[in-house]
Amino acid sequence: MKGAMQRILVLVILLNLVFSCEKKSNDPDLVAYVAVAANGHCSLALKNDGSVWEWGRDSHDALLPDKVGEGYIDITTGWGHSFALKADGTVWSWGWNSYCQLWDGTSANKDLPVLIDKQNIP
Repeated sequence: MKGAMQRILVLVILLNLVFSCEKKSNDPDLVAYVAVAANGHCSLALKNDGSVWEWGRDSHDALLPDKVGEGYIDITTGWGHSFALKADGTVWSWGWNSYCQLWDGTSANKDLPVLIDKQNIP
């Protein structure tokens, strides 16, 4: 429970920082967050430059966000796994995969995004 509360607190602080900076800054280079997603294991943030950032248990208990990738337009999380949609319509997944929930045709956990093969979806 302590870890979950810490992640929630970090997310709240991050959101307050982002929205306060966004309102007060006239800097066109300021990179704002356009979406956030979280579960009991990780938190994700999507920046308006298309980069996805993750922190929490899925990113090796990182307190500060790690960059996952670029070119994304949407994000979501499951229980211990994450999904991101790219502008070209492809869907990418990573995280825990013991029940094949990443739809990549394996049951191996993935630290980095893998392309979802549409043939693996029933």
